Amino acid sequence: MVKCPNCGRENDDSFRFCLDCGNVLRPGATSEKPAPAGPPPSPAEQPAPAPRPSRPATGAQARPASAIRPAAPPPTA
Repeated sequence: MVKCPNCGRENDDSFRFCLDCGNVLRPGATSEKPAPAGPPPSPAEQPAPAPRPSRPATGAQARPASAIRPAAPPPTA
């Protein structure tokens, strides 16, 4: 028999969790991951992204869409 370290109940040796309180009887005997320390941050708690400048930085020029060449078509067999 295995005594629960949390509530003291005697449980069968094959049990991984206490029948009374659900506590893990043998650490490492379960494949479950431990619960995270706290709830995930809500979107309101995340910092806002930095605002983008309205104009490109000095020396940087945006290319017009017409200047971008399309990929060459595959050769025919």
